[in-house]
Amino acid sequence: RRIILNFITLEAPKSAKTFSTNRLPDMINEAFWTIQYEFTCYLLVPLLAIVSVIKRKWLAVVFLLLSYIALILQTLDFITLNDNEKNWIFLYPSELPILFSFFFSGACFYFFRNRIRRSNLLTVLAIVSILFASWWVKGLNLVLPFAGAYLIFIFAYHPRIQFHSFAKNGDFSYGLYLYGWPIQQLIVFFFAKYISADRLFFIAFPL
Repeated sequence: RRIILNFITLEAPKSAKTFSTNRLPDMINEAFWTIQYEFTCYLLVPLLAIVSVIKRKWLAVVFLLLSYIALILQTLDFITLNDNEKNWIFLYPSELPILFSFFFSGACFYFFRNRIRRSNLLTVLAIVSILFASWWVKGLNLVLPFAGAYLIFIFAYHPRIQFHSFAKNGDFSYGLYLYGWPIQQLIVFFFAKYISADRLFFIAFPL
């Protein structure tokens, strides 16, 4: 019953004592935690439509700045967002600043895609800033909403990289991510003595 409740409330199922002999015991599908993020983003889209963000693109910039300021204050421990032990359907409050920073950064890149410069210098600066910030995980969270989003933007719209029809038959990447965990756990459960990282990949991927 608890597992069913976990799935209904979009939580990673942690109740059953499964795969107890695995190196990651009692974890049915830890990738399931991402559904709460996706669900929250799905709710944001109609809310943005209600306030007519497409017609008032500056609102997306305002939301981004507010989210990013909250993320900075949280990172520097000036504000603390308390979480409950049980989190159903929606995200933990402490995760909202970083999620909103990424979400509204992507929205701004989309809204102003025709005005953003595609610059080799900016690309190099983005890469360097990410590498530099990666020495401190919290610093990386502050850099990625801008530098990471810019690199994705450059990659997605690069004239020499043609992936525009990549998902014409459906986006399989997220499904692979979600189903990959339980399949890998099953393989390790039955063949732990013979499995290695590369063997696990080549067995699990086609399944």
